[in-house]
Parts: sequence; structure tokens; C-alpha cells
Amino acid sequence: MSTAAPVRELHLYRRYFELVAAGRKSIEVRVRHPRLADLAAGDVIRFRIKGTDETCDVSVERVTAYGDFEALLDGEGPANVDPTATREEQLVNIRSIYPEEKEALGALAIEMQLLTVAGDGDTRRERRNALIDQIVARRPVPAAVERAMRTVARDQHLPGLDPSRAYADEAVSIKDNPAGPLPLSLASVPSIVAMMLDQLDPRHGDSVLEVGAGTGYNAALLAEIVGPDGQVVTVDIEPDVALHARTALDKTGYTQVEVIERDGLEGAPEHAPYDRMIATVGIWDIPRAWWAQLRDGGRLVLPFRWRGQTRSVSLVRDGDRLVSDGMELCGFVPIIGQDGERCAELADGTIRVHYDRDQGVDRDLLSGVFSGPPAEVWAEARVGGQEPFDGIWLRATVFDDTVCRLEVTEEALDTGVRRPAIPVRSPALVVGESLAYLILRCEDSDPERPYRLGAAGYGPDAPDLACRLVEHIDAWGTDRDAVPTMTVVPAGAALDGLPAGHGIAKKETAVVLSY
Repeated sequence: MSTAAPVRELHLYRRYFELVAAGRKSIEVRVRHPRLADLAAGDVIRFRIKGTDETCDVSVERVTAYGDFEALLDGEGPANVDPTATREEQLVNIRSIYPEEKEALGALAIEMQLLTVAGDGDTRRERRNALIDQIVARRPVPAAVERAMRTVARDQHLPGLDPSRAYADEAVSIKDNPAGPLPLSLASVPSIVAMMLDQLDPRHGDSVLEVGAGTGYNAALLAEIVGPDGQVVTVDIEPDVALHARTALDKTGYTQVEVIERDGLEGAPEHAPYDRMIATVGIWDIPRAWWAQLRDGGRLVLPFRWRGQTRSVSLVRDGDRLVSDGMELCGFVPIIGQDGERCAELADGTIRVHYDRDQGVDRDLLSGVFSGPPAEVWAEARVGGQEPFDGIWLRATVFDDTVCRLEVTEEALDTGVRRPAIPVRSPALVVGESLAYLILRCEDSDPERPYRLGAAGYGPDAPDLACRLVEHIDAWGTDRDAVPTMTVVPAGAALDGLPAGHGIAKKETAVVLSY
């Protein structure tokens, strides 16, 4: 039976504490006589702001000797007791805090500052803070989320990666997929991480389950937010991904996080029930196991996939149903083990239609759909160069069960196929032998919104299907900020009392979308 690591407490003035809290979660301790020191590798040092209850725990990585305080200052860099002071003034300050006769923890705090502030530590912290400044300027987040993101060092979860990339607002692949173009695991885009934590709204003391351990970074953020009275459990089906997360969490001092190598679709019932659950992989259907592990009133945030799109949906459990209170556009690697989405390849594989299992798209019927010219129909709606129009896709799924995702390669475009609004992913309607998809063109008549939206239709019913898509476009154009409500119930459950709306049949759930 394992025992908890010994905890040693050391009081600091706030200015010193803030230097420590901004640094690493594991340290090298240098004392005059390691053999006599009252601490060892694996111990925990709890720094406390003098006169308060505010603490910061760090793990002792190793204990080594130093010659004297003068040698310490002449080592890796200034101790930053007072960054504006001369070396002589710093030495006087150090002596006033740590007289030579008190060597049990001796130069511990000074060395902590030395290791975390010297070298490129300032640069890494500056990069981290600059990234968070950029994120909150675009979208404010709760104070607890911002504080956690300024505290947890993302670069420590991405070893070997240049700090400029670790603190860029971009995803980083940590496990490639030999069987496909999408990686098996990614470090998520930091701004998406912040957005999903905002949706999750974790509180101090909460019990949280994360599906998709990744680098361990998200679990570390959650651990910072829920604090020592909370619980964070993260699961991942990939052994090396789980090991990566465990190693990074231990290295950065978040040893309390439970990392489990397991199919995330099973959850972690041994630690349930949970106040919050979050998936960091694309989910096509909500497993029954998750329902049983989420408290009534608890919150589930997941990148939910339907009709070819992915949205980060925040759902609150209300008895036998989950009801959304927000949706945000996102994109995530799909979870292993769910196969609800299908793909029909057309034009020798240069065009793909992605659809759900309940839609029954027939690839054979579409095999010659691009043989003729398109029918183009134009909407009244326009957009600016940086204005999002993904809401068209979302709105269409509320009223139309033929919505799919169209992917058109450059090779197909070279043959004369009409360019979609976004070639790699545009909403399309597919019915029998025909399809229509979103297009745009630039017009000079409105400099504020120069792009007119429309639809290109192919096949025998091209004009009608293009007009149908344009109706969705113009309906969105009159109310661009409207977000539907999603209600999810277990498959087979009685639908009495559900809001009137469009139903989507998944395998383990039924989804109703309504305005």
C-alpha cells in the first residue's frame, strides 16, 4: 500500500510566492548539506503566502549540494529576490531571509526562483501570457479558467516542441494515424480549450471525467480549477497516449489526477458520479454508460457530430434527458469505436459526401451526378470577408434531414466542378440522384459584405434542390445569431413532452433540434 509523499511547508512573501506559482511544479532543491536536509526526492513543498491560506504545491525532483549563497548567485542566473537590485543587494536580502544556521530548507525558495525564472523561463511565461491575452481579447472566459491557463505550462506537456509552437493558438499532433490522414491524438487548439472549459463551467470541489487524455494539459487545467477538494479522472484508449499524459502530469506536479487506459466510451464508473464530464474527441453518439455516471443537474460538454458538422455542445442532465444551453463550432479527431458516419466517394474519389447512417445516401445513384452543368441559384444573404456563415449549416439541420458534408478536391475542381464555398467542407443537400451545395461569389455592390451566397445543384432535381438550400440560407440571413436547442434522450424513450422539432435517430440516443 502506497503512502502519501511527505509535505513540507514554507512561508513566502507574496512577491516571492507569485514567482514560484508562475514556474514549474517540480524542482531541484539545493542545500548546503543534503545528507542533513529534512527532505528528499518525492517530497512535496507547500509554499504559503505569509499570513494567508493561499498555497502552491511543488514536487521535489532531487536534492543536491551547493557551496554557498555567493556560489548560488553566480550559478545559473540571478535569484530574482529583487530583480532590480544589484548582486550585493540581493545577497543581503537573501541573508536576511535565510541565515546560514537555518539550513534545513536553506536556499529552497531561492533555487526555485533560480530554476523557474532563469534561462528561457521568462520567455516561456511571456509567450504563455501573450497567448492567453490573445484568447481572452477575442472571447472573455471565467476568471478561474484564465487563471488556470496562465498557471499550467503547455510546453511541459509537449516536450521537444519549440516554445513558439507550444504557445501558438494551434493544434499539435501527438500520435499519427498510419491508417488515415487524421492523427489519433492531438493537443487541442488553446482557444478551443478555453471555450470548452467556459461551457463546462467546472467549480471548486467538482468531480470531473475527461474522455481523451491527450497530453494531460486539459486535465491539469481542470485540476487547477477544481482544486485539492475536487477530483479529475481522464481516460484514453491508446496506451502510449495515456502514458504521455501520466508522465506530463507527474512531471508538472498534478499527481492527483487519475489517468486510466481504457475505452472512453465506457467512462470510469469506479469514480462516478461526476458533476462535470467533457470529451476532447469527436463524439457521434452519447454512450449509455455516460448517462449513468453524470449526476442529475450535471453538465456534459462534447464535440458532437451530426449531419457532417461538429459542434461543441454543452448539455445539462435533467432527469432522463440532456438539454443544451450552448453550441460552438469546432473540429476534433473522432473517437475510436463509433462508426455512425458514412462516406460516399464520387468522381474517382475526388469528391466525397459524408453522411449519417440514418440518411441512406446511395452512392450508385449519385455516380454520374456531376456529368452535366450546375444549376446556380442565388440568395439575398451576403457576408463580409471575415464573417462566419457556418450557422447556415446548423440551421438547415433543424429543418432538413438531407443535410450532408461535401468535400471537393482540387483535382475535381480542375475538371470544371463548381467550387463550393469551402471546398474541404461545405453543407450539401442530397436527395436520390441529385445534390446541391453552398457556393459564393464576390460582388462589388456592397463593400461591407461583398460575398453573395448561393447554391449549385447537380442532377435531375438540381433547380429545386438548389432553391431549397437557398431558402435555408435566407432564413439564416434574417437571424444570424439564433442557436437551436438540442434535447437528447436514450433510444427507445418516450418522446412525449419533448419540444417540437426535427428528430435525428442515433444508435443509443434520439436527438431533437428546435428553435
